[in-house]
Amino acid sequence: MKKMFSMNRDFFIRTICLVTTFTLFTSLSSKLGVSVLAANTILFQMHLIFAYIFDGLANASSILIGNAKGKKDLALYQQTMKLSFHWNLGISIGLGLFFVLFDEKLLQYFTNIDEVLALAIDYSIWIAIYPLVGFWGLILNGVFTGATDFAPIRNSLVYALLIFLIATWLFIMVSIYFIFSRPFCFLRDVYRKTKTYFYRVIVLD
Repeated sequence: MKKMFSMNRDFFIRTICLVTTFTLFTSLSSKLGVSVLAANTILFQMHLIFAYIFDGLANASSILIGNAKGKKDLALYQQTMKLSFHWNLGISIGLGLFFVLFDEKLLQYFTNIDEVLALAIDYSIWIAIYPLVGFWGLILNGVFTGATDFAPIRNSLVYALLIFLIATWLFIMVSIYFIFSRPFCFLRDVYRKTKTYFYRVIVLD
């Protein structure tokens, strides 16, 4: 019973981290304009489709790992890990290549607005590399779930959320820096033009 409650607690914390990240992502996208929000929403839907594919494999891994743990079968555990890695790697490469080849046609199913489609295509490379980057975590999600030891996944999501928040804060600070630097760039430009003007008036005349 204690193990079940601890697993549920860890799942809850992990879900809170995911929902927080997704919510902040949407909120930040909305601040960049309606077209960016729409394009990011489309790309996020593609990300979810890929994630659901890997989740299916992760669920299979979870069942087999749980079976191996219950039987204390090291050979089954090792075979499951090897097959999970090979299948996920092959599928991730296939999905990435498929998206690179047909990204524009796939994205056209989501929108017929040229501006939104152009933005989505410009940033679609992130979705193309997502399978190769993301399948590792989804494999381990299934493995640790099957092993009824979800604390490492919980901790990894907490760390990932913290990194995301720090990166977001740094991005905002950099943006603010550039916003405040614009008046100084303007003054510098005025100074240069004024200097050029007086040079022409005093020296050339």
